[in-house]
Amino acid sequence: MIYLDYSSNHPVDDEVLDTFVSVEKKYYGNCNSLHQAGKESLDFYNRINDSVLSLLHLDKNEYEVIYTSSATESNNTVIKGIYESYNGFGKRMLASEFEHNSVNAALSYLKDKGADIELVKTDEDGKMSISDLKKRLTKDTLLVSAALVESEVGTIQDYKGIQETISCYPNTFYLCDATQAIGKIP
Repeated sequence: MIYLDYSSNHPVDDEVLDTFVSVEKKYYGNCNSLHQAGKESLDFYNRINDSVLSLLHLDKNEYEVIYTSSATESNNTVIKGIYESYNGFGKRMLASEFEHNSVNAALSYLKDKGADIELVKTDEDGKMSISDLKKRLTKDTLLVSAALVESEVGTIQDYKGIQETISCYPNTFYLCDATQAIGKIP
């Protein structure tokens, strides 16, 4: 069989597996515990977390990384969490026409809970239409979702243009799922 879906999953690299096994054996303590094993695990976690923030060019004093088991879990946590926490500001959520199923499923779930879901048109180049986004944004918009890299054809969104467009809406969050971009584009 020829396997071509390496963006979805792929065989683990030996170095990665060896590192995982080593970490699991050495840092087994609960990071929230005060015993020695917990302190060692917390110290290791903080070093790794600082490395991740550095790789992403993020200031550790301004940003927090929340680790999940998958991008699907991350998207669900963000989308449902924003709606549940901030729907007093509005119930409107916008998404590109080419979101991952994990985003679409979460939005569909929230639509059944009363969210107002709309898809923003796509330009000829496969990118979210900034002009259509501007037309659809209101003071009641809680979320705009557009994956950085579309998982089927690889379109790279104008994430800076999207962020700039929503910047004058203080109650609007931007979910930029960068899963397909990590390790592939700067």
